Amino acid sequence: MNLFGSTPSDVEDIEEVTSSGEDQYEGSTKSTHTDSIPPVSSNRAEKKGKSSSKPKRFCKFNKEWIKNPQYTSFLQEYRSDSSLAHCSICKSNFSIANGGLYLINRHREQENHKRLAVIAAETISRSIFDFVHPPSQLIAMTAAEITLVYHGVRHGHSYISQSCTAKVSKKLFHDSVIAKDISCGRTKAREIAVNVLGKYAFIFHAEILTNCSGAPYFNSKITEAVNQTRFFSLSFDASNKGHKKMFPFVINYFTIDRGIVRSVMEVIEQPNETADGIVASLREVLTMNNIDIMNMTSIGADNTNVNFGRYHSVFALLQSNFPNLKKGNCFSHVLNNSVKISHQCLAVDVESSLSKLYGHFSSSAKRVEHLKEYFDFVEQDQRLLLQHIKIRWLSLYPSIERLLKVYEPLSAYFLDMGDHDEFTCPPIIAEFLTSTEAKCTLYFLHNLLFDIQKKALELQRHYVSIVDLNRIVSSLRVKLDERLKQNYFGYQTRVLLNSMIESERDKLTQSFFEYISTMLAYIEKYYSEQKELAELAAIFGVCDLDRITFHQIEQCIDFLKMDIDRDRLFDEVSLLRSTWKEVISYREPLDLQIQQHIKNNVNHVPEKLDNDLWNESEDDDNLFHKPTTNNCDKEMEIRSDQFWAFLLARSKPMCIEMHKIVSYVFSIPCSNAFVEGVFSHMKNAWTASRNLMANETIAAELKIRLNSHMKCEDFFSFIQSQPELIKAAR
Repeated sequence: MNLFGSTPSDVEDIEEVTSSGEDQYEGSTKSTHTDSIPPVSSNRAEKKGKSSSKPKRFCKFNKEWIKNPQYTSFLQEYRSDSSLAHCSICKSNFSIANGGLYLINRHREQENHKRLAVIAAETISRSIFDFVHPPSQLIAMTAAEITLVYHGVRHGHSYISQSCTAKVSKKLFHDSVIAKDISCGRTKAREIAVNVLGKYAFIFHAEILTNCSGAPYFNSKITEAVNQTRFFSLSFDASNKGHKKMFPFVINYFTIDRGIVRSVMEVIEQPNETADGIVASLREVLTMNNIDIMNMTSIGADNTNVNFGRYHSVFALLQSNFPNLKKGNCFSHVLNNSVKISHQCLAVDVESSLSKLYGHFSSSAKRVEHLKEYFDFVEQDQRLLLQHIKIRWLSLYPSIERLLKVYEPLSAYFLDMGDHDEFTCPPIIAEFLTSTEAKCTLYFLHNLLFDIQKKALELQRHYVSIVDLNRIVSSLRVKLDERLKQNYFGYQTRVLLNSMIESERDKLTQSFFEYISTMLAYIEKYYSEQKELAELAAIFGVCDLDRITFHQIEQCIDFLKMDIDRDRLFDEVSLLRSTWKEVISYREPLDLQIQQHIKNNVNHVPEKLDNDLWNESEDDDNLFHKPTTNNCDKEMEIRSDQFWAFLLARSKPMCIEMHKIVSYVFSIPCSNAFVEGVFSHMKNAWTASRNLMANETIAAELKIRLNSHMKCEDFFSFIQSQPELIKAAR
């Protein structure tokens, strides 16, 4: 049996060289082995003289040699033949028959043996920790990989780009114990995004929803958090991406830690945009996430027949099984459509003229340069015209405002064009710019659409619900009614009307009157369906409990048909009123107390969500031509949902019945703007260069983008405190 797996051919043939150390030789001078050392050459024999004539002795392996520290590392016995020795480093057998220790020492001094010995020594010297990272280092390294993926998804990087970033980081930070071992290729990055961050995308909102000292929250924890609030609504919409029809489903609910929360639950493909197909998908999404459909209060969608038609619609099918289900009409669509429908009452087609003006310059760089030279000549600042798209919200007012800012120099530019100039003025544009009626209509729309734009922006805030609908729509209706009663359409409009002859003035005034009347009628058509609920729920938009009576709360309960313990509710209302009086008696203002409460419960409050109202008010100031007056009303400085969240959290014991009512009313949406925003993110992520992304990949990326607002540097610290996420990423 060959113990070391070597064949006789592996045995080294070594020449015997006699020396003064030959007294160490053992055995006889005869060697019966076929691989014995050959005789020395005649030249060397002459040098050695008589020593070469001494007989050669046969040597056998001595096990005592292995105990010698010089040979322990490599020398082993070859059991099949005692005249051979085995080297564990070289993995070969060599003869010791005619040399014994001399031949062992000779083998040890060979260059190949020395080279292999160095490699073996390095391998043996490495401990297990050289191959297995310490726990803390492994966690930091995995967290770094997840953070790189999170950063890439948040900023719209492709997975090829993320793979390249990881490789570059290893080169740039080669002396870092974390960066040097990062491995995050394209496939791994995609798997982390889909199966770790996407699968557990609700984790970030779950940390906000429950106060459990940073414990990990996965789908089951989110389901538990939603079910604890009991009531929720579901919003959805559809959009085409090539040949695919994508449906995002957004869940809306109220928590005492943050107020209103909206999260992307799923994004699925549904080719059959029918009522039956949408209802089936809706039920599947809720079942997939273990959420009880019996607690659904409303569905939010745009106002199409397939969603809210009288007969075979999504709402009709669901309401047949859940009679208390409420409509969540999108009033952002209502305001936009009211403006679009009312344009047919105007004597001048403003939308077509705006499109013609924009198209004249957008298709030619030479025309833009020529216009720039003209503005420089008249010493005016050039401002590019803004495009108006009929199906896009909020695009008409900015387009009109920009045109009026450059109206005089732009009119002079077109009207100065001659027939022999390089560029000629199109007849439609010339007619529009020379018409006093057109200019008067522009000023009328500019003055009127300011109020529409302001309310449309307010409806698009993520925390607006049915509680705010009555305040928003009623204030708009009052302003429009007042314009009709006073026959007031703006100062500049009045100046231009007075400059016209009576017949033209009356005709234009009548068109303005019909425009506002048509807009009011369209808004009233949809608001009448929600009016009773909106008026009853409006009491929860008041941040002064002295103005809320128990009878008003009971009326809201009766309309919603909620099962509430009235006696207990009365005690809770009294407790909440006492709590409210206590907190307003403090030196610190109530709004600051509420903001501190939100920050204490949310470790990673995004700056843009910290105080949406104030930030959006600043945006309004930058957008509109006149300042807003939102600081006139103290209630507008406090979000009503956060007010009730703060009050319920401060009241001890917990006001269970009141919590049910507040959760119900704040879960009902009045705008589908958040879902529409999902499509904007989808467009940015699903670009032409990434058009091969699977549905589950884009769904995961949208969940990561919209369900988490943590900064990338904060996310690295956060993810290290989530052991289950770290484990899932490995």
